[in-house]
Amino acid sequence: MNLSTDPSFNFNLLRWMGTAPYHGADVAELLDVAGRLTSGDFESWHAEFQDATDQFDRAIAELVPAGERVTIAADGFGIPAVLYRATRDMTPRPTVLMFNGFDGSQEEMLHVSGFAALERGFHVVTLEGPGQPSVLREQGLGFRHDWEAVVSPAVDFCESVPGIDAGRLALLGLSFGGYLAPRAAAFEPRLQAVVTIDGLFDAYESVTNLLTGDLRALLDGRDTDGFNTAVRAGMVRDTGFRWYIEQGLWAFQVDSPYEFFDRARLYTLDGVVGQIRCPVLVCQATADHFNPGQAERLAAALGELATLRPFTAEESADAHAHPGASVLVNGVVFDWLTEKLRAANAN
Repeated sequence: MNLSTDPSFNFNLLRWMGTAPYHGADVAELLDVAGRLTSGDFESWHAEFQDATDQFDRAIAELVPAGERVTIAADGFGIPAVLYRATRDMTPRPTVLMFNGFDGSQEEMLHVSGFAALERGFHVVTLEGPGQPSVLREQGLGFRHDWEAVVSPAVDFCESVPGIDAGRLALLGLSFGGYLAPRAAAFEPRLQAVVTIDGLFDAYESVTNLLTGDLRALLDGRDTDGFNTAVRAGMVRDTGFRWYIEQGLWAFQVDSPYEFFDRARLYTLDGVVGQIRCPVLVCQATADHFNPGQAERLAAALGELATLRPFTAEESADAHAHPGASVLVNGVVFDWLTEKLRAANAN
C-alpha cells in the first residue's frame, strides 16, 4: 500500500498505521493525515504530528496503573524513562527495558511493543539516551556507541523499584536499537535476555550501503570536501536521503556528512560480541532496506546464544522493523521472552 508518493513519508505512515492494534493511531485517522500531507514537504509532516507528546501524556495518566515518568541519573546526563506496571500489586514481575533507535521516541515504544508486554504480565520501562529525541532537545547530547552507559543505570533503577523482579530483566532494542541493545548486554551481566528488532552488527557497514559507488569512493579516500559536496547535491535530488543525512547530523551532533559517516565506524560489535552471556532473539527483516545482512551477521557472531527469526513477505512482515506486523512480531518476541525468563528464574 502506498500512502504517499514520497518513499520516506510512505514508510513512516505505514510505521504509524502499524501501531493501530496497540492504540498508537487508528486507521482512518492515519489515512486522513496522509491525504493532507504534501509529498516531500517536511513542514507539512511536522504540522500534522507536532502535538503528539502532550496528547500522549494525557493518555498515559489514564492508564490503570498510570504510566510514571522518571529521570534516571547517569554519568553526566539524565535518562528520561517511563515506568508502566502490568498490575497494581507488588508481586515481583519480569520487566522489559525497551528503547527506540536512530530517530524514534520512547513514546512510540509503548505502541510498538509496550502494550503487548503489559498484556503478557511484564512490567515495562521505556527510555531514551543520548542521540534520541528528548535527550537531544533538552540536554544537547548526541549518540554514543557505549550504550551500556545508558542501560546500566536503568538496570540500577529497576533493582530499586518495588514489584520489579531484578532477576528477570530483559532488554529490547528497535531498529538502530538492534545495535545498542547487544552492545549494552556485552557490558551488563544482570540482563537475562535481549531482543533485537532487528539485529545490527556493524552500523558503518549499514550506513555505507546507502551510498552510491562514487560516494563510497570519496569516503574511502577520505576526501572530506568532495564527499560533503557530493552528499549535499544528492540531498537536493532525494528527500529520503536528505532526511537521513539531516537526522544523522542532528542525532550525532556533528557538522558535516563526512563526520557523520566517519563517526559511525565506532558502532560495531566486533571485539565485544563475545562478552554477551545471555540469550539473544535476533529478528530479521528479509527485505530490510536499511540494514541488509546485519541480522544474519549478528546471529552468526553470537553462535548458540542466538535465536535468528526471519520475518518474510509471506507473513507481510519483511520490511525494516516490520511495520504493520506488530501482532505477529510481538507474539514471537514475548513467547520467546517468557520461555527464557522462566528458565532464568528456575536457575
